[in-house]
Amino acid sequence: MSTHGIAAWIRPIYLYLVSLIAVVTFIIGTVSIAHLLIRTYVFGLTLDYYTSPEVACEYILTQKNVSRASLKLGRPVAAPIDTLEREEVMIETEEEGTSDELTVEEREELFDRCVERQEEQQEEQAKYSFANRMSNGIAMILVAIPVFLFHWRLIRKEKK
Repeated sequence: MSTHGIAAWIRPIYLYLVSLIAVVTFIIGTVSIAHLLIRTYVFGLTLDYYTSPEVACEYILTQKNVSRASLKLGRPVAAPIDTLEREEVMIETEEEGTSDELTVEEREELFDRCVERQEEQQEEQAKYSFANRMSNGIAMILVAIPVFLFHWRLIRKEKK
């Protein structure tokens, strides 16, 4: 078989293969957009998984020895505190004339603020996730259509 005969087969195979890949990409993009719209508007699901703000913040209410020192250091309540850092903050709280342990009311207030922050974060995450998935599907479609049309026109031109 001559080199020219092989080249005559490679070009149509390439054109059909690229066209097929473009069609598959278009289908995947369309399905991902349809999936997102059905999931969001039919079932009302905005996140990939369920998280409860109350569960995420319950450590504030349930942990023993929640101190102002741990909060002033900007760490999660459950995070260990270096002894020197704790002593420095303890001195500050003693100068302010307050006890280091949080009261029940202060814990409840912190819990409520934590739940509010968690809910805001979930709303922002849902918006980001929706926009990210939608733009991904649209991008697939926008790339697939011109690639398919270009290659399919070449195929049709060669058949004539």
